[in-house]
Amino acid sequence: MERDQKLTLDAAQKEAAAHFRGPCMVLSGPGSGKTTVITQRVKMLVETHNVPPEEILVVTFTKAAAEEMKERFLKLVSAEKTAVLFGTFHSVFYMILRAESFPEVLTVVEGRERLEILREALRSTDPEAEADQDYLNALSAEISRIKNDGGTIRENEPRNGRIDLKRLYEAYNALLKKRAAMDYDDMLLRTRELFQNRPEVLRTWRERFRFILIDEFQDVNRVQYEIVKMLAPMGEGLFVVGDDDQSIYGFRGARPGIMLDFPKDYPGTRRILLGINYRSVPEIVEASLSLAEQNHERYRKKLRSARALEKDRQKGLVDVSRFENVPEECDAIADLVLRRLEEGLPLHEMAVLTRTAFGAEAMIQKCIERGIPFISKDKVPNLFAHFAVRPVFACLNWAAGNRSRRNLLLFAFAPPKGFRREDLKEEQVDLSAVCEALAKDPETRWRADRAAFFRYQTELLARLRIPYAMINYFRKGMGYDDYILGQAEQKGMDPKGILAVLDWVQESAKDYRRVADFYAFVAKYVRTLEEKARGEEAKDRLVISSLHGAKGLEYSEVFIPDLCEQILPHEKALTREAVEEERRLLYVGMTRAKDTLHLMTVKERFGRSMKESRFLKEIRRR
Repeated sequence: MERDQKLTLDAAQKEAAAHFRGPCMVLSGPGSGKTTVITQRVKMLVETHNVPPEEILVVTFTKAAAEEMKERFLKLVSAEKTAVLFGTFHSVFYMILRAESFPEVLTVVEGRERLEILREALRSTDPEAEADQDYLNALSAEISRIKNDGGTIRENEPRNGRIDLKRLYEAYNALLKKRAAMDYDDMLLRTRELFQNRPEVLRTWRERFRFILIDEFQDVNRVQYEIVKMLAPMGEGLFVVGDDDQSIYGFRGARPGIMLDFPKDYPGTRRILLGINYRSVPEIVEASLSLAEQNHERYRKKLRSARALEKDRQKGLVDVSRFENVPEECDAIADLVLRRLEEGLPLHEMAVLTRTAFGAEAMIQKCIERGIPFISKDKVPNLFAHFAVRPVFACLNWAAGNRSRRNLLLFAFAPPKGFRREDLKEEQVDLSAVCEALAKDPETRWRADRAAFFRYQTELLARLRIPYAMINYFRKGMGYDDYILGQAEQKGMDPKGILAVLDWVQESAKDYRRVADFYAFVAKYVRTLEEKARGEEAKDRLVISSLHGAKGLEYSEVFIPDLCEQILPHEKALTREAVEEERRLLYVGMTRAKDTLHLMTVKERFGRSMKESRFLKEIRRR
């Protein structure tokens, strides 16, 4: 909770705001009022030290954060001070490139257009490759990581599945060049190139920005930091604010080591700790700090809460709950949310923060079932439309009586079942007739037994009736999982991700006894997502967000589910550095809570036995 501008600054905030010259690093604990410090320091620069506003640059990482900071600053000063530049790294660097026409103002591609260029590059390097949206996003993240880490790809760059990442990277950049375009990451590389090749231009911008303030400094990547060092080689007006314990964007190139090495790069750096948390109760501050202290690569900090102990409240400001499975966990969250709502706590003051998309999907499903209005801070894909799910629905459709040729073709060749497309001559398929025809023809008789066995499987499938059991039989008994894993390996897709989608779909069917009931839920789920995409949603809503997406936000009551090994820490966290980032991610989630924090774990998830996260053992509670 940022402190009101009219309130008196605490001693550390005053010290930071009053700093004038020389490099300064402000370590800002969660809820310690860093935005207040930045805006107050800019105010003192222009009003106390008479620094021309146009010589001050304030940089942060999102457009929303930059605009909020600017608005708060403008409330403090007179109109003539508005020449202070507030912006993101990308917006500032793009402004510089445009001003210098280097080499010309290029078209910037983003979003879907960027992914289409990447898809074209993928096809040029591997004509047989097929990539769904999730896989393209993963490859896009890999390319961003390379560019944010300097833009030089190693000869031995690890492969992503069957994809030669070096070839893909070069093909993608060649297509950008052909279109006279650049992506957002190129803004950084081109600005660095501009300053390296044209020292007179660098000198101009050094003189323009004599005072540089950087928010969220723990999120800086290598290229951004190299440019900052070019602009402020001696650090005379360099003022950075951040929290190394909240460095959670390693996949974007952020490195906590940059912040840890800052005093070495700028000898004589003044270090100031904003150690008072104005957001959270003491129990939450102490529990979260006990977790952060397990990391080795960090600044040691003493943090305390400005809020008094709430003696009138029952214990449980930080509680750990254990559940048998995900549905039971989601039901418990829903029960608590509805209880708090009855007690007068608005829905928007409660948040469910998840490590993976499937944690969010499970909670969204529960909200739809229980009639709880919600908002997702992240884009929620319709997993029921995933390419790997379509054969599952086709199989259920067949069992429910859909005998169309088109429907059969969606699942009967995953894997092949003994007959071919040309064997299905009618729009409505009679499998018994198809099998008889195959058995009579000497040239096709060898396929008849397989076709007959498939007919037997579909009859057994229909007798199961319950959607969960039918999906399980199609996946395990009819070989669909083995088929889709083979397809994933052949096409360079993520097999674990595909299986996770199928697991979620199967789990979502668990509470329904009939296919029609399950389909009614699916239709309601998809309709809800479409309404949210159009902004048709209630104002007071439970927040469902990824832990990454919740950074910088705060809520009265926070739920963090699925604290299990392989989830948090994630199964891909195989090094000590990666585990430390996972620990920081949980720390960020915990410190979003103002009053109450619920940490949750499950024994079983999507039919798999789970082990409690090691992080729960590291958290001390009152």
